[in-house]
Amino acid sequence: RWLGKARPCEADAACVAQLRACGAVLAGKTNMHELGAGTSGINPHHGSARNPYNVGKVAGGSSSGSAAVVCAGLCPVALGVDGGGSVRMPAALCGVVGFKPTAGRLSNAGVLPLNWTVGMAGILAGTVEDAVVAYSAIVDQSQPSYLRPELNLPMLTSTPSISNVRLAKYGKWFNDSSEDIRTCCDKALQTLRAQYGWETLDVTVPEIEEMRLAHYVTIGSECTASLAKYLDKLKRSEIGWDVRVALGVYGSFSSRAYLNSQRLRNRQMFFHKEIFKTADVIVSPMTGYSLSVHHSCNTHNRI
Repeated sequence: RWLGKARPCEADAACVAQLRACGAVLAGKTNMHELGAGTSGINPHHGSARNPYNVGKVAGGSSSGSAAVVCAGLCPVALGVDGGGSVRMPAALCGVVGFKPTAGRLSNAGVLPLNWTVGMAGILAGTVEDAVVAYSAIVDQSQPSYLRPELNLPMLTSTPSISNVRLAKYGKWFNDSSEDIRTCCDKALQTLRAQYGWETLDVTVPEIEEMRLAHYVTIGSECTASLAKYLDKLKRSEIGWDVRVALGVYGSFSSRAYLNSQRLRNRQMFFHKEIFKTADVIVSPMTGYSLSVHHSCNTHNRI
């Protein structure tokens, strides 16, 4: 409630303006976890975003309402913002497609710069085709071509399937989940192999726990920096208790911890590039435990 007063909305974000220019009908704004600082979608100011499959369950977060409205069939596509799974996690819990684009692909103009090196707008959709249509509409074409990542959009009328896709699976990471989710995702890999011939390769992602901590320090430090001018003038009682706790933790990170996190991040980029020399995709469950009655695998999102 307080952020709208401190930072009033004066114009559409670039991605929203591009959708509007393409003729999209904008139905409205959805609920979310306050400040995106959580994954449940329980918002003390506006209520909880419910999971359409079971209203007694959470929709995930932080782009909770966006996943719920697509899942419920209220609209085919919704936007969210993803810094650490905030589009992909609610998509998995609500059984829809969640897509976080490549860094630099979309304009961040008009998006709250909460965690600017990891966060960006993302798409939630009922089908992969709907996600591609929305993605093509909001891709940022304003920068010179040499600054933009190469863009390759598939032809939706194309019938040949992609062959020879190699899927990298890190067993320790993949299996760190409840049995039902692990079984669901294993079946997805078996289906991809049976129908398309896609092979699964066993790999190791080194220092995965260090990667998790480096991400948490990065996202927390950037959140503190971006909100500092608002939080300094704010009564903490205006913020939900869980976000107060999160902001307290974020504020404890030092500049040295942030810089060390970026060093770890560069190491992880090297490790991932090595994996991508032999594999096209790294697969894992999106969520490890049954927070909802319905979930899906990163590689097999569907309603």
